[in-house]
Order: sequence, then structure tokens, then C-alpha cells
Amino acid sequence: MNRHIIERKTIKDLASSIQDGRLREQKFRITGSKYPQQNIIFLVEGTLDEKLYGRIDKKTLQGSIINTMLRDNYKVYR
Repeated sequence: MNRHIIERKTIKDLASSIQDGRLREQKFRITGSKYPQQNIIFLVEGTLDEKLYGRIDKKTLQGSIINTMLRDNYKVYR
């Protein structure tokens, strides 16, 4: 049976996770799990309508999403 990990975040939660370092720590834990990277899904809810989300800007959020897909090799659904 194929099992998946789904990490679900709103845009605001993603910004908060980047700011306080939780995102890096979560990815580290997930990568160290027994699940193959192709079975890891990041579900990002919301739109990037605003220029700033707390102290995190739109470009940083876009970069984080792209890094999650390309560098970390996780699937990202928006």
C-alpha cells in the first residue's frame, strides 16, 4: 500500500513558517522519514494577492514554493 505525507498550509502559515524557521525543521523531519520523496505532498492554500505577509514578501513565498518542488523534490499543489 502506498502511503503519503500531506503537509497542508495556508499562504499566511507558510510565511509564518519561513519566518520562524519551522518550515526548514518540518522539511528536515519529513525528509528523514521512511516515506519516499515522491510520496510527500505540500498543499498550499490561498492566493498570493498581497505584497507582504508579515515580514515575508511575495517573492520569498514564490521562491520557497519553487525550492520545495525543485530542490526538495516534493509535489506542491496550490
